[in-house]
Amino acid sequence: MNTMSPIRHSFMLRLYGPALLVVLWYGVVAARVIEPILLPPPHRIMLAVVSELQAASCWHALGATLLRVMVGFLVASLFGIPIGLILGIRPSAWEAVEFLFDFFRSLPAVALFPIFMLFFGLGDTARIGTTAFSCGLVMVLHSYYGVARAPRLRRDLAAVMGAAKSEVLRRVILPDALGQILVGARIALSLGVVVVLVTEMVVVSETGLGRRLLEAQQRFRAADLFADVLLVGALGLGLNWAVGLFERRTMPWVRR
Repeated sequence: MNTMSPIRHSFMLRLYGPALLVVLWYGVVAARVIEPILLPPPHRIMLAVVSELQAASCWHALGATLLRVMVGFLVASLFGIPIGLILGIRPSAWEAVEFLFDFFRSLPAVALFPIFMLFFGLGDTARIGTTAFSCGLVMVLHSYYGVARAPRLRRDLAAVMGAAKSEVLRRVILPDALGQILVGARIALSLGVVVVLVTEMVVVSETGLGRRLLEAQQRFRAADLFADVLLVGALGLGLNWAVGLFERRTMPWVRR
């Protein structure tokens, strides 16, 4: 008897959720639970996606948003990962700043955007600064937990065997913390997309997906609005997949 391969079976299972959503969507539109002018049918939204992807302005907006996210994330990683590793290695230093991190991570990142605008003006510097700050908190915390929650036995054995501190950091601490750091990268990138979109809407930028979302809503173009939402989701999903690919390349022992 022919049986479906595990890969094909997994692929088919992954299609059930989206297919069910589309069926329910068509049902809601057909029953006019929500007026079609507010909730277009899926095929109209997909036509809007195709139309937008054929426009150069869409790619320009997508590139501008992606650039702001990536610059903010890279700045956050450049400072956040080393700080987190240091705090993980030195528990007393973490105790001294733990309250500050608990406070700022409880504070919505976009609440700090007016402060960044006060110092850096209305341009991209304020947007990137807000993004870097919010992503930086995530990277610091996950880098810290990656070190703090790793077993100390490997570090102690390396020290006993005479390994230099730099070698312990490179061969023991970083590999132990890498998994948690990559988890932080996934969260930070998703948060970065949210922060950039909000800042693009609060102070309308010259270009960006946030501006396109706002314009579609203000002009009452529901199909274009949902199409832009799909593009934002695709951007976030693509960044998540990129981190997953990096994880599989650098940590092949991690079971997916």
